[in-house]
Parts: sequence; C-alpha cells; structure tokens
Amino acid sequence: MPAALVPKWYQRGELASQHISKRGDILVPRQKTGKNADLHLRVDAQLKLYVSNKAREAHKSINDYCIDILRNYEYADRLLTIESTQKQKIKLLTNIANNINQLARHCNTLKEAPQKDILMQIFDAIKKIR
Repeated sequence: MPAALVPKWYQRGELASQHISKRGDILVPRQKTGKNADLHLRVDAQLKLYVSNKAREAHKSINDYCIDILRNYEYADRLLTIESTQKQKIKLLTNIANNINQLARHCNTLKEAPQKDILMQIFDAIKKIR
C-alpha cells in the first residue's frame, strides 16, 4: 500500500481502537467534536423511531438532527404558535360538540328535529374553525 494512503496514526504505530469506532457494520473515524456535556432524553419507542427516521431522511445522525432542531429557535417558536392555535381550535370544537349534544338532548326530550337553519349555522361554525 502506498505510504500516502496509510493513515498517519498507523505509521506512528498507534492502535486502531484509538482512532476508529464501530457504528453498526461500518467503521468510522473518531473525531473530536468539542462537545463536553451530555443531554439524555427518555422517550417511547415510537418517538425514537420517528426521530431516527427523520434524521435518516436528513442524512444526519440522531444527535446532529436533534441539535439542529434545538438550535433553530424560529422552528421552536413556530411550534409553540401552532400548538397554541391547535389548543384554541380544540377548545372551540369542544364547545361546539357540547352545543350539539345539548341540542340533541333537547330534541330527544321534545321528540322534534331541529330546524334546518340552526343546523346550517352549526355546520358553518365548524367550517370556519378548519
């Protein structure tokens, strides 16, 4: 093997285990990343699978993918906005569902069906929430 292709650590007689680690079936060089703190998250298997699939789609490790998400504050802010909007929509839908249940209960006690325009108003209110 030409000397140019032989790694310098090998030429110095150092052990491969000091410079190479095994990930799955492939050997990858160990690199100093400048990272000196750990952050451990406990998640269920479904969430871990989801994150690992998203990381694979982005061609990143799970660690790098999560770090990118954490560093992207705009993304986090958008998630908070979306979450609060979704909570408002859920509250409105719950209120509408209560109104429909009250209307159905009232109609069942009187043995009458509601008027068509009342039902259309409820339907329009549900459409606006979407």
